[in-house]
Amino acid sequence: MAIIGHTPSLPDRPVRPVRPDRDPPQEDPVSTLLEAPRSTETGLALADLDQAWDCLIDSEGHSTEAGQRAGRHQATRQARAEGLALGFRKGIEIGARVGFFQGFAQVWLDALSATSNGRDSLSARQIKARKILGRLEALARSFSSENMADQDVVNDLHAMESKFKACCSLLKVPTTTLSPSVVSW
Repeated sequence: MAIIGHTPSLPDRPVRPVRPDRDPPQEDPVSTLLEAPRSTETGLALADLDQAWDCLIDSEGHSTEAGQRAGRHQATRQARAEGLALGFRKGIEIGARVGFFQGFAQVWLDALSATSNGRDSLSARQIKARKILGRLEALARSFSSENMADQDVVNDLHAMESKFKACCSLLKVPTTTLSPSVVSW
């Protein structure tokens, strides 16, 4: 219990004097915090507030980066799935179209050869149609079933379509009922 007006006595052992040339100054963390500029609103040291804001800003950046990585990964997976489905549908569509042209050419070539016992029984239109049907069948057979980067699929399909329409015109077959887009299996 302290007595009022009494000064404390000095310690029994001597205090070592501080020599500035030999002893580096020791930072007292408490005095550093006490001397640091403080916010008038919260009473916290401004260094602590800056550190807290930096942590929040870094957290936002890390969250954004993680979200972007996850988004790119999800978009890549989704794009692959959509690409596979689209490629599958288009492959079936193109294959059905080429198969239709090939089947059309084969059936008509067989029908024309069955009706003709020689060249005399075929009309000039049928002879011309037979040549075009041969070219159409050759185009359809040469169409690759593999995914070829150097093959111009659109031009090959247009060539088959034009030969198909020419044959239908020569054979007087209505194209509206035989179009590959109308025929359903």
